[in-house]
Amino acid sequence: MSKYRHHVRRTLAALATERIPSVLDYSDVNLTNILDAGSAARLLVEILDDQQLLDTVARHSYAHSNGFDKVTLISNQAPEFKLRLHAWWPKGSSELKQEFIHNHRWRFTSSTLCGAAHVEIFEEDSDGVPMWRYEYSPREDAVERYQLRPVGTSTLSSNLALKLTPGGVYSMSDMALHRVLWVGSTLSITMFVRWGSVRPTASVFSQSEIMDERITSVPSFTPTVMRLKLDRILVELSREASSRPSRPAVFP
Repeated sequence: MSKYRHHVRRTLAALATERIPSVLDYSDVNLTNILDAGSAARLLVEILDDQQLLDTVARHSYAHSNGFDKVTLISNQAPEFKLRLHAWWPKGSSELKQEFIHNHRWRFTSSTLCGAAHVEIFEEDSDGVPMWRYEYSPREDAVERYQLRPVGTSTLSSNLALKLTPGGVYSMSDMALHRVLWVGSTLSITMFVRWGSVRPTASVFSQSEIMDERITSVPSFTPTVMRLKLDRILVELSREASSRPSRPAVFP
């Protein structure tokens, strides 16, 4: 029986049920204790020891088009939340890789478990950089695809950039425009809890037109591939599992 996983689910359900209106309140110690390397390692051990659970995790996990593996550890419907690992694998270069600028359909809290990443915050600004704007509809597990619909252009300016290091925790509102930049030469892992959806779509911005199919296939990992990835992630987390003080931070 996955005892620690059940404890995590109950704790996150209690936080989600509170329906706290501000991301400030999500820096609760019960949450930051879940979002550390030792906690993530315990969850991965339980998943790897339970083939049925591994199959479920694989079915809900995939390689995201923003450059990272999205691994859903726990998914809950009522109250709604998801606990995930995000893994940016080495790309053979020390250059910073970057996501599309985007917001979300929900608030989230994230911690950096290992590696190094940066988060950059943007705002709409008439004097900013011209961007193509898209409406994002999320991946449906049944059909394994998401949709990007062009909705015009915007101009954005960057107004904040922070480096994320192991032990750091931050929260972000659903409307905050941002992107993550990660160091391409190292494996970077974050742990991420997204709270209940507040709207059905989000926004994505790109300096060049996205020419891929507007309905994009994102197939799930097979259980075999998922096991290989989690084994490697577990090795990295074990190196970081020594206690580190959490440093909560909140973005608007």
